[in-house]
Amino acid sequence: ALAPGPAAGLGVTLAQRRVGGAEVARSRGLDGLASDLTDVGRMAGGLDASVRRTITDAVRAVSIRLGALGLIATPERCPTIKDMVSLGAGPGGGTEPDGVRVLLSEGTWHFTSGETVGWNRVQLTALMPGRTVFERNVVDSRPLIALTGTECQLRGIRFNDTLGAQPAVKVTGARGEVHDCVFDQCDRAVLVDGASFVRVDGNRVRASRNASYVINAEGTCSGLRIVTNAIESDSNFEIDLETGVTASVVVGNAIGATGIVRYFGANNHAIAGNTGTTTVR
Repeated sequence: ALAPGPAAGLGVTLAQRRVGGAEVARSRGLDGLASDLTDVGRMAGGLDASVRRTITDAVRAVSIRLGALGLIATPERCPTIKDMVSLGAGPGGGTEPDGVRVLLSEGTWHFTSGETVGWNRVQLTALMPGRTVFERNVVDSRPLIALTGTECQLRGIRFNDTLGAQPAVKVTGARGEVHDCVFDQCDRAVLVDGASFVRVDGNRVRASRNASYVINAEGTCSGLRIVTNAIESDSNFEIDLETGVTASVVVGNAIGATGIVRYFGANNHAIAGNTGTTTVR
């Protein structure tokens, strides 16, 4: 089996295997993979130089294609956010100009405390949306995931935060984005705190324990986009924009019949096309 890892380009690992009674050692990196593949072929009956070149070219082509997508993390190899980011980070971590994009495999990450994405331009994207699970089953007073770096993104992740007392996702970094995520269990789903131009788009909230709100924005911020989310839980205020939030868009959200979108009317918001009730303060 081939499992991508942190080495140059593709950064793949060839798992240990036996061919004709001989063991091929685990190796990392593109050149190591090409060498291992040719060793496998040689043990199985031999390969001439042209075939070995073909294998090497093919591996390099795959490296280029996957390298354009990002590096792949699994729960076993990357149990923490820091481990995920370190897959593609340079000396400056996720603060490189182009940032870091990490693809998350199918599986469940079991976190025992809150995790922070403190680097800039970090993208964590599920390869199979809804089948990448971030889970926490311990009492904790911190958000499950805090996006404190600028231009950080979460995409397609399923959250199961059964005992947390804070939002599953808290965004304090400007231009953060939470897209197409599912919140199965959470105290609250998303809190935007003092971060401008944040997008909360296309998420589904199935259960929220907090009776106050599900998606909330507070602090001094503007230019938020809270659009096309589906909220199945029943809180007092499914979407709530506090007094310091200005010039933001809340459009096309599907919430229950008793759900409320609440905002300050003098703050130049665009509020339209939401189900439930709209309350102007």
